[in-house]
Amino acid sequence: MTEKKVITAQAQGHNGPIDLEIGVENQEIVNVDVKKHSETKGIFNQVFSKLRDDILDNQSFDIDAISGATVMSDFISEFAGLEYRKAQTQTPEHSVERQVELPTSSSYEFITKVAKAFEEKGGQILLDSRVEEVIIDGDKITGIVTEGKHKTTKIFASAVVLASGGYGANTKMRGPESQGLYYYGPMTSTGDAYQFLAPLQLKTRNLGWYKVYPHGVETEPGIAKLTTYASKLATDMGAIYVNTDGKRIVNESDVYAELRDAVLKQKDRVAFLVMDKRTWDEFYKLLVLHDFSESEIADYFAKDGKSNPILVKGSLQEVAQKAGIDVAGLSETVQKYNDYAKHGKDEEFGRDSKFLHEYEGDEFYIIEQRDRFATTLGGFVTDADLHLQFENGNKLANVVAAGEVIGGANGHDSMPSMMNSWGISSGFVAGKEAAEISEN
Repeated sequence: MTEKKVITAQAQGHNGPIDLEIGVENQEIVNVDVKKHSETKGIFNQVFSKLRDDILDNQSFDIDAISGATVMSDFISEFAGLEYRKAQTQTPEHSVERQVELPTSSSYEFITKVAKAFEEKGGQILLDSRVEEVIIDGDKITGIVTEGKHKTTKIFASAVVLASGGYGANTKMRGPESQGLYYYGPMTSTGDAYQFLAPLQLKTRNLGWYKVYPHGVETEPGIAKLTTYASKLATDMGAIYVNTDGKRIVNESDVYAELRDAVLKQKDRVAFLVMDKRTWDEFYKLLVLHDFSESEIADYFAKDGKSNPILVKGSLQEVAQKAGIDVAGLSETVQKYNDYAKHGKDEEFGRDSKFLHEYEGDEFYIIEQRDRFATTLGGFVTDADLHLQFENGNKLANVVAAGEVIGGANGHDSMPSMMNSWGISSGFVAGKEAAEISEN
């Protein structure tokens, strides 16, 4: 005789309780249905489908959880044939080595491969088509109007994904809080969506918040290039950070957030990385490997400290004078630091002894280090399913957002590498939601 029954149960999800019905037949779990939940649908449906299969296969609820980020990362890798590997440089913020990168260490590889895969699967990319207007019908956007050099295009759709990026490249949208922060993100992040969506009076939050890192040099007024790979290696080899007084400002081997904040505390929001030739030789290799050309570096040296970016070499006295650093202060600091390294104890900042190393020889190198940002953390408000919201709290029925244009998803800061993960995972969720809207 077959014995069937349905058991009701409840589990705690990320956004609230999840109501379940569990089908049991002859003491065997035959089905698990979700009756109610408040999770983000795009993520939840993918994850729970895998969890349900594991429960039925193992006849047990004692199974491993599935990370939503892992689901999304696997998706983009398979979609575009991306072969990630462990990154050359790992940040001290992470308790384990969790940073990954593509073989070229370049966003160009990511963009070209994803674009190719998108087109191969039927997608169409329109170039020379700047969105100038949205076509509004009540609580929906039914189309957009784009302008190119030679033509105007109207595109109509039942669902829209807004993935226009941030506004870091638009200095007019940035307030005084961004002074002393140098932009190194895509120059296409001009905040266009805030202009063409203005008639809708959408809700925003945290405008004026930025994801700030250290390790930047000012290559053009207000524009930075990052030196993270090289700077991290230099501090691992014992290099120190000083201010214009020649004084150390931080435990150079601490997490990036501590260095970032220490630079921001300086009156001119700049620090200087001091290296010997032993360290510079390795630093140089990584600069060339990551976005700096040999001729570019030679041009920086030719400036001789007279304009940014400051990159100078010579005796300790010469590099201090060229970089605008107090000579006596720097001489005292280096002498003191060499003593710390000799005895294996940093009495000033408590730096781990494995990163202490006396300066060798009489040739020194100094490079400026400024705080930089590529990502704005503020933007439009969405609900859990990434629908944009009006100022009155109602949602824009057929428009979802993804990536940097969403405000508040990462709070006032985030761990290194999280912004890429957010862009991929939110894009996945938004795409799933838009597909469901179109089907209905």
